Amino acid sequence: MSRRIGILAGPYRVDDQLGGIGLRLWEIAQVLADAGHRVTIAAPHPSPFTHPGIRITTAPARKVVDTCEVVLTTDLPDTTLLLHAHRTGVRIVAENAPPVEHLHYTTLTGDDGAELYRDTVARWRLQLLLADHLLVRSEAEHASVLGALVTAGRMSVAHHQTDPGLAHLVSLVPLGFTRHAAATAATADAAAVVTEGACDLLWNGGVWDYCHPAPVLTALARLGPGAPVLRLMYAPSPGRRRALEEQAGRLGVATCCGGRTNRWGTGSGTGG
Repeated sequence: MSRRIGILAGPYRVDDQLGGIGLRLWEIAQVLADAGHRVTIAAPHPSPFTHPGIRITTAPARKVVDTCEVVLTTDLPDTTLLLHAHRTGVRIVAENAPPVEHLHYTTLTGDDGAELYRDTVARWRLQLLLADHLLVRSEAEHASVLGALVTAGRMSVAHHQTDPGLAHLVSLVPLGFTRHAAATAATADAAAVVTEGACDLLWNGGVWDYCHPAPVLTALARLGPGAPVLRLMYAPSPGRRRALEEQAGRLGVATCCGGRTNRWGTGSGTGG
């Protein structure tokens, strides 16, 4: 069944200056459109992106809600739109996770930091209460969201009887699930394609500290001698840097530090 689906991007761009969440929304929109749904993305800026079945608009997001059967939200939704969608019977899908990563943001360390975080948590709680379905990106997220639904009173025997796997409430949609990225890469200029191990891989430090200090180092170790050189493009705190170096030592991944960057690769042991 084809549905009219609105994606409320909020502050996140879905254009040639998009970041991680914007890319996530665009990839979800592509897959939904490919499945026959009509997708409208309410974005903060105009976009040159095109895909059959997708429209990107800067019109007021409320107009998108009023013309859709389903809306998809992120971690920073307009709460008035959430309440309006719920009140008018529009189904709500939350593409979100418990707001732990937000604690890394420097904006939360200022005078207004505590209030900003309380606001983010309140938006998350509202989605837990109102969402008809939630999307998660990993097994760890899946478990944490189920726990949050229990805490919020959204879990019952009826849900379990409907489906013991609770797939009607939560879907695991991992990052990189769409084939469109591979198709785009296949059309790249041949002159821009590098051979194995011939490029630097720029890295901003990996996932959040509460998950794991350095999954990329594990990937390098598994790739072996053909792995690319990795440059760590940020200044980690002393504790985090020690964790990275200790893991590099355990994995046999070489490290050397110079200037403002660290270099990581496979080869002859470790350095500091």
